[in-house]
Amino acid sequence: MLIATQLEDVSLTSQTLNADGTPKRPMNAFMIFARRRRPQVSAENQSMRTGEISKLLSKEWTTMQMSEKQFYLDQAKILKENFNSKYPDYVYRRRPNNTRK
Repeated sequence: MLIATQLEDVSLTSQTLNADGTPKRPMNAFMIFARRRRPQVSAENQSMRTGEISKLLSKEWTTMQMSEKQFYLDQAKILKENFNSKYPDYVYRRRPNNTRK
C-alpha cells in the first residue's frame, strides 16, 4: 500500500522514547508536510537559513487548498490512531519550563 510505505519513515519518530521514557507524540499534518518538503526547499534555496525555510513552508501550508492538505491530514490521522492503539493509557503532560531545551 502506497500510504503505508510513505508512512514508514514518518512513523519512526513516534515509536521512539523521550529522555524521560515517555513516547514521542505522533507528528501532525503540518510536520509531515514540512518533513517531506524541507529537503526540496532547502536544495532550491541553499542560501536560506532554517528559520526562513520554516516561514516559507508555513506560508506554503497556509495557502494550500484543503484537497492538497488532505493527504497529510490522512497520514497524521493514521499516525495518531497507531499511537493511540500502541499507547492507549498515554496522557500528555507538559514538562515544566525548567526542563525544556
